[in-house]
Amino acid sequence: MKKRHIASAARVCKTWKEPALDELWKKLSSPFPLLELLGPLVYEDRGWSFQDGLGRPSWDLWSYYAKRVRSLDIFDMARRRDRNSLINPELAIYLLSSFNEWGGPGKRLIPNIKMLGLQCYFPSTPSLALLFVAPSLKSLDFFVLDSPSKVLRSVRKVLISLNAMQDVIQIHDFTIHYDETQERRAEFERVLIDFLCSQPTISTFAFGVLRSGMPLARILQAVPRVKVLALAGPFSASEEELRAEIQIVADNAKDLEDFNYFGVREDSTVGSVLFSIPTPLFGCPNLKVLVLGCIDPACINGSLIEEMGRSWPRMQSLELLPDVGLQYDRGVVPDDLVHFAAAFSSTLRNLAIPFTLSDAISVPIPQRSSRFLQLETLGVGLSVITTPNVRAFAELLKALTVRQVSINHSHKAGTEQGEIWEQMRKLLNPGYQISTMLVGTA
Repeated sequence: MKKRHIASAARVCKTWKEPALDELWKKLSSPFPLLELLGPLVYEDRGWSFQDGLGRPSWDLWSYYAKRVRSLDIFDMARRRDRNSLINPELAIYLLSSFNEWGGPGKRLIPNIKMLGLQCYFPSTPSLALLFVAPSLKSLDFFVLDSPSKVLRSVRKVLISLNAMQDVIQIHDFTIHYDETQERRAEFERVLIDFLCSQPTISTFAFGVLRSGMPLARILQAVPRVKVLALAGPFSASEEELRAEIQIVADNAKDLEDFNYFGVREDSTVGSVLFSIPTPLFGCPNLKVLVLGCIDPACINGSLIEEMGRSWPRMQSLELLPDVGLQYDRGVVPDDLVHFAAAFSSTLRNLAIPFTLSDAISVPIPQRSSRFLQLETLGVGLSVITTPNVRAFAELLKALTVRQVSINHSHKAGTEQGEIWEQMRKLLNPGYQISTMLVGTA
C-alpha cells in the first residue's frame, strides 16, 4: 500500500489512526521527517542544520512519532530541495543537548529502532550512527561510497565507539562495504575484527569488496555463529583463487545456511571468464540458499547435479548465474532438468539457471510417476529457445513440476524470443506465470 493511502487511512477514525501511523513511520529513508518536527531546517556550508538552533522544540511530538520508527536509512548524497542530504555536525550537538535536558539519562532518540543503514560520501556521516543507536538495534549497515580514506577513518572511529558499547547493543545483522588500498585497509580491518568479536550474536554478515591480502579467514573467525553470508568483490583471476576463497568460507562457517557470492568486474576484457562449481561448498551440508554469480552453467552436468543433491539435502533456493559477459547461448541442457528433479525433488523451491535450448530436445518426457520438482519459481535468464523446441520444453516443464510455477526469463528487445515466449505462455497456461524482462536491444 502506498504511503499516501496509509496517511489517508490514519485520518478515517481513531481505531485506524494508531496502526496506520505505526505503518507510516515504521521505515524511514531519511531522518528529515523526524528532524522537521523540531523546527525549520536550512542548508549551510556544512550541511543541513536548524535554522535558529533549538529554542523550544516539541520533544513530546518527536517522541510520539519516533517510538514508531523501526528502520532508518541515512544517505548523505540523496537529493533534497536541489541539495544533498548531508547533515551538519552541529545539528547533532543541538539535538543531544536539548534531548538530554528533556528526557534525562537513558532515553534514546529512536527508542525502538531495529535497523540502521548509512551510505556515506562525507566523513561526518558515519558518526550519526552513534546518535541513533539503542539497545533495540539489531541490524547495522555501513556503505562507504567511493571509499575516500577520511570516510573510512570515520567509520573506524565509530566501530571503536560501538565496541565499547557491547553491553548496550547486540547486533544480529551486519553489513560493511568499502573499497580501499591494502595499506589503508590494514588498520581499519584490525578494528573491524575487534568489533565483530565484540558482537557474538552476529548471524548475518555481508561483506565487500574482497581484495588480495584481505584477512578473510580472521574476519569469518570473528563471526563464528554466522548462518547467512554475502561476499562481494572482483572475481578471482583464476579458478584456483576462487576455490581458495570458498575453502576459507567452508572451513570457517560450518553452520552456513545462506551463501551469496557475487563479483565486480574491474576489466571488461575478462568479462567472459567463468568458473565451475567450487567443490569446497559441498562441505556445507546445511545450505538452504545458494547464489553464485560467477558460474559457467555449461560446466554443469548430470553427475555434478547428483553430487549437489547429496551434499545439500536441505537446499531450497539455488541460483547458478553467469556473469554479464557470458554468451547468451550457453547453459545447461534440458536433460539436466530431469537430474535436478531426481536430486532435489523434495526441497527445492527456487531454481535459477540458463538453459541451452537451441538444439533439438531429445530427452524423453518422463511419466507422471517420476520424481517431481516442487518448484515455485524457475529462472531461465537469457536462455535462447528456438521455435522447434517450444512445445517440447513446455511439455518437459509440465511433466517435472507438480504445482503452478512462476517462470522468469529475459530477452533482448527486437528479437524473435518475445514471440517464442508468448507461444510458451499459451502452451503452459493455465497455472503457469511467465515474467519477462527486456535487456537492451539486439
